[in-house]
Amino acid sequence: MVCGYDVLNDIIMQAELNSIRVGEKHFAIKQLSQIDEDVISIYDRNFASFELIYLHLQEKRHFIIRSKLGFNNVVKAFVSSGKKSAKVEFNATPTAIKNLKKQGYYLDKNTTVTVRLERIELDNGLIEVLITSLMDTKEFTNQDLKWAYKQRWGSETSYDGLKNKFELELFTGHKPNAILQDFFATVFVYNLNAILVRDCDDELDQINQTRELNYKINKNVSIGLTKPRLIKLLFTADQNQVNEILEFLKMHFLKNLQPDIPDRSYKRVKKKAGTRHKIRVRTQYLSQKGIFMH
Repeated sequence: MVCGYDVLNDIIMQAELNSIRVGEKHFAIKQLSQIDEDVISIYDRNFASFELIYLHLQEKRHFIIRSKLGFNNVVKAFVSSGKKSAKVEFNATPTAIKNLKKQGYYLDKNTTVTVRLERIELDNGLIEVLITSLMDTKEFTNQDLKWAYKQRWGSETSYDGLKNKFELELFTGHKPNAILQDFFATVFVYNLNAILVRDCDDELDQINQTRELNYKINKNVSIGLTKPRLIKLLFTADQNQVNEILEFLKMHFLKNLQPDIPDRSYKRVKKKAGTRHKIRVRTQYLSQKGIFMH
């Protein structure tokens, strides 16, 4: 499962469920044509590749991609140099040349892309390297890029919401159509809940003006209130009843707030494979051979 997530509005813009044999990069390339020109796409280090960078530049779409410290010799040299920022060129790799040829682009080993590398220093002393198409260091500073990449964490919490709060993996059937139907229905309900929560923004701003800490709506509570009223909300023809439901949800959303603590961080605990998921698929829902969840 891979989702294209609007980090500023908590909305899933694109979603795809595919075989575990299909990599994340495939999704990014497939969805690239649907990205607006004024959007900055943010990717973690599993997406870093010459192919994806080249296609973004061809489509004139901006990006920030976290790079592994040993991504290529250019990145290794940048890390060793101690520089904070650098304008560099990447040469096309044999794999990128092969893959791009299938898409109608004919490159050779001398083909290059020009990008900006930025060293990001974390509070724990570790460093990250970001690859970006945003070349203006005055308009987009080191701290700007650090802030922007940190917003990507919202996509991780959206996966948590889909899997653990909306119980995405508890499918109602084991055939492909049943699984796809459940998948996209869950994404739809996730977005609907996010839109209902955003409708409380003005009232929430007024509340926060009188408090020392900023508060946000408790997502668990908002989901719990929305789900049992979903069918009635979508299929009630009486507009007055719809308005009553919306007013009820807004009132109770605003009664259930929690502090929004900035720069909160948790120590990452790596778990053994097979123990990372809270939800266990019941026997009667196990997939047939060829159907996978990633």
